[in-house]
Amino acid sequence: MVQAPEVSIITPIYNGEKYLKECIDSILNQTFADFELICVDDGSTDHTNEILDEYKTKDHRVRVYHQKNQYAGVARNTGMDHAEGKYILFLDSDDFFQPDMVEKLYEQIEKDKADICVCAGYQYDDKNKISIAENGYLNHKLVPEVIPFSVREAEEVIFNFTTMHLYNKMFRFDFIKENGIRFKPYRLGEDAGFVLHALALAKSITIVDEKLFHYRINTGISVTDSAPGNIMAGYNTLLEARSELIERGVYTEKLQKSFANKALGNCMYFFKKASTFEAYCRLYENLVNGGFKDLDIVDHGKEYFYVEKNYKNFLKMMECKDPFRYLFGQYVDLKAVNYSQSVQIKKNKKELKKVKQELKRIKEELKEKDRRIKEIRNSETYLIGKALLWLPRKILGK
Repeated sequence: MVQAPEVSIITPIYNGEKYLKECIDSILNQTFADFELICVDDGSTDHTNEILDEYKTKDHRVRVYHQKNQYAGVARNTGMDHAEGKYILFLDSDDFFQPDMVEKLYEQIEKDKADICVCAGYQYDDKNKISIAENGYLNHKLVPEVIPFSVREAEEVIFNFTTMHLYNKMFRFDFIKENGIRFKPYRLGEDAGFVLHALALAKSITIVDEKLFHYRINTGISVTDSAPGNIMAGYNTLLEARSELIERGVYTEKLQKSFANKALGNCMYFFKKASTFEAYCRLYENLVNGGFKDLDIVDHGKEYFYVEKNYKNFLKMMECKDPFRYLFGQYVDLKAVNYSQSVQIKKNKKELKKVKQELKRIKEELKEKDRRIKEIRNSETYLIGKALLWLPRKILGK
């Protein structure tokens, strides 16, 4: 009988031919080898299938499953249905990973006997071909001092010390199965619901304080840009997760604070991803007219929130009510900031000009001193004096 692998890596793919080889190569070349790579093709129409067949033939650890297009959440559920590992890791097909990522996560989660292991990482700017450190994946200001930690020891920050993304977390598979944690069949936000439940139910969470993955951005392709039809998807995921956490009996007052902060931050992010003004207005009106309240964001003071900017924007939205007025206010504020910055830039340029003039003066003085020293050394008086001093120095042994 073939022994089950220690780790199951689940990767959903939909039309991923552009980056798929780089992703799979970075997984198969890991320093830790005892894993299975479960690739779930979510109804791709490009050359994804041919690429997967090629890797399945070359490496016995690669297992491939096909399904009609049902989005990444269902594809991950399909992967879990076939997974055999002690731990699971969800990696996206357009990202790539440090060679020791699996090894370090595995060793830490084993050592601490934890339910979840979280690491830091990079964002990879695909347009400019550069990796950028992203602090949000592991917010050191909110990570508890003692590691590993339980939810009860970190309730007020349990949703805030990391992101709601999957790819920087390794999970103990039995923990996921015992708690019935599954992905919702949504196009957007399905990962947030999964991670919220996992973090809230974990008895032990540990950390690898190293950047172990490269999350690709600036590709020109995005399923997260929200048109009017799906702008509410992220909000609905948060609302549904809140209801389920209440049903599970874990939505304490402290956990509510963590959830409200995460929900507010996510809502502000949703506005940035709105691809049309119609989508922006729909989200705005839903949140202002009851949505913020349903997410437990209202009726709290400034000290309740971890990110002051988010809280200030929330207050302005509630005060304005109208998205036109709010955006105009944001425009005016931005113009004021830009003006202030332009004034400061002009001031800095003047100061820089003065510094450059002073440096030029100093260089000219030094140049003049060097010239005079050379003249002195070449003069007859200097040469005679040097000759006269040579004999006494020789006698004294200097």
